[in-house]
Amino acid sequence: MIMTNIPRRKIYENLLEYEDSILEIKILTLNKDNYEKYVNKYETCINTLIKSYKKINALIIIFLENKKYKTEQDFEDDILFYQKNEIEIYKQIFKNKNFSNEFKNNLKYLNKEFEKFEKISYDFLIKIKPKLELYNTQIAEILTIRRDKMK
Repeated sequence: MIMTNIPRRKIYENLLEYEDSILEIKILTLNKDNYEKYVNKYETCINTLIKSYKKINALIIIFLENKKYKTEQDFEDDILFYQKNEIEIYKQIFKNKNFSNEFKNNLKYLNKEFEKFEKISYDFLIKIKPKLELYNTQIAEILTIRRDKMK
């Protein structure tokens, strides 16, 4: 049996985790008082968000390749390959015509910010929150691309 649509389903699963992290960031960034009050509770949200962001990017490549998998393990092996080779992910994303320049620019921005990330701060969250929300919207749009309409 060949398994299809694994990447699309897994992207949606990871988007839920990503969106949970965005909700936590929204709570933290309502105001400085909220940040001070809840930062210890939600401190790990940014690490979870970065992890799911990177996994979604790997899944997007597999989704666009339209690979068929005989087992779930074959699929997981591909995911691990791309997660370990982030440069390969971004090479493929930037050369792919299915992605808008706006998406590519947003990806560059987020990658740069995540590379610099050391410790959660109110200012950091305020700065990246709009780009995180934009990325969420852009991924949802990408998932609406029909296979027969891909470039």
